[in-house]
Amino acid sequence: MKNLKNKVLIITGAGSGIGRALALHLAQEGARLALNDWNKETLQATVDLIGQEKVRVYSQVFDVSDRPTWELFAKKVNDHFGQIDGIFNNAGITTFPETIPETDPIDFSRLIEINLWGVIHGSQVAIPYLLKQKESLLVNVSSLLGLMGYAGQGAYVTSKFAVRGFTETLRQELVGTGALVTAVHPGPVKTNLTRNIKYHDQDLLNRLSLFFDDAATTTPEEAAEIIIKGIKKGKHRVLLSPRTKMLDRLTRLLPNSYHRFLPRNFRPGHLIKKALAKRAAEKKGVPLEEGVRTK
Repeated sequence: MKNLKNKVLIITGAGSGIGRALALHLAQEGARLALNDWNKETLQATVDLIGQEKVRVYSQVFDVSDRPTWELFAKKVNDHFGQIDGIFNNAGITTFPETIPETDPIDFSRLIEINLWGVIHGSQVAIPYLLKQKESLLVNVSSLLGLMGYAGQGAYVTSKFAVRGFTETLRQELVGTGALVTAVHPGPVKTNLTRNIKYHDQDLLNRLSLFFDDAATTTPEEAAEIIIKGIKKGKHRVLLSPRTKMLDRLTRLLPNSYHRFLPRNFRPGHLIKKALAKRAAEKKGVPLEEGVRTK
């Protein structure tokens, strides 16, 4: 899809990061936008920024794991604009670094609900509308961690591998329909992903965010530009940085041993496991805020 002007495009997680950057770039292209986020204030901030572009925008705050709300949202978008030409399933969360045995099942389940079921719901709900168009877009944001394992992020890796497989299967099923199905694999991007984690130790969380910022090599604006360029070229797979491309090749060339050759800032176990254990021990027994998980 080379011309995005007047196309009606849904973007989830549009309140910040890649979602907001996509919204702003697509607004500049003249697209009409239907935006979602769980955070009312940040979503409104995106809408206000887009208002300067004089583009028609529809927005709604909801949890992407809620299927009935998804169905109503898609209907409202179609009623509002008269069509739906594409969807960017971008919304996602992560958890504080923990091994798989340590990860609370509630946290694991919640992450799967957002990162995977949010994509499944969005895709299934949008497809009937997309197939009414001669050409359409279905873009699902996976991750570099949908291409490789990563110690300490088992739940996130699980969700992003699943998004990759789901998207690649949809691509095969929708061949010949006019729908371009694209999986996006960002590496570390300077977003609020880690800052939105709920964790009882704010000091550790701040350290994690700084660690992630140091590892991030791509801005949301750069990510959005690469994604849109990939769509215009008809790509089914978009890797967002040279490092992501390098690590993708590494995992395919050395599937049994690639973890031994990861750059230092891609080895969280090596860098922060001891620090996390030390801090956790220091904080043991300190009362926590009501409703916050103790682990």
